[in-house]
Amino acid sequence: MGPGVPVACQSCGKTIKITYPAWMKAALPGVLVMVAALFFESNLLVYGLSAVGLALMIALHLLWVPLVKEE
Repeated sequence: MGPGVPVACQSCGKTIKITYPAWMKAALPGVLVMVAALFFESNLLVYGLSAVGLALMIALHLLWVPLVKEE
């Protein structure tokens, strides 16, 4: 899901667009973990942090980005 992508509203059933601030807030923690992974030399740590960052980016979008129409 990216900003401006039309999705179905869970409360009214109409098609709405996700706002940029909600999308950015959901992506930021995962991005920060992936950027932090760039500063380690251990391959295991780099791959582990990258996987955690990717999982955060996906999970937080599903949990945090509201799919309800903003008033």
